[in-house]
Amino acid sequence: MNIYEKLLNLRDDALRMNIRKSGYNNHLNYSYYELSDIRPAANALEKKYKLLDRIYVSEGMAYLELINIENLEEKMLFSLPFGSSNLKNCHEIQNIGSSDTYVQRYLLRDCLGLVDGDALELTAGTVFDVHEAEKELRNASNLSELKTVWERIYRLANEQERNVLTMVKDEVKQILSQAEKE
Repeated sequence: MNIYEKLLNLRDDALRMNIRKSGYNNHLNYSYYELSDIRPAANALEKKYKLLDRIYVSEGMAYLELINIENLEEKMLFSLPFGSSNLKNCHEIQNIGSSDTYVQRYLLRDCLGLVDGDALELTAGTVFDVHEAEKELRNASNLSELKTVWERIYRLANEQERNVLTMVKDEVKQILSQAEKE
């Protein structure tokens, strides 16, 4: 079998395995694959089909090279940008480890052909604009409206955007509280 046939069979088997998603995002209410869900399945299927994955990072990109160990000239390459994590109260090496775990998870998920629910799926068709969100927060006319706007946009924002919006929300809340007292 060539590498393409092997990958096709590997992906078919991966889907039939019904790999459980053990990760859960409480904030956005969706399940996702952890690396510990995917790696054992990848190892077993690669062994079955005589394939080997090699994950590495080079010049800001992460790669998964899939090698046919029966014909070492046959290889496939999966890639994605390698970003850095910015976990609060963590040492730099912990952020590096977090990025490494994420990149392995996504590359293996793509190689196995698995579909994973994530925040992007949940907000499909919605383009989040932090500046528009800031305007909405500043235009809130009372605390109830501020809370409604905040809950909607906070769900769509990433961590960095949330930090900016939290400052705006607190400022607007203070202004509205003062205005209600007067």
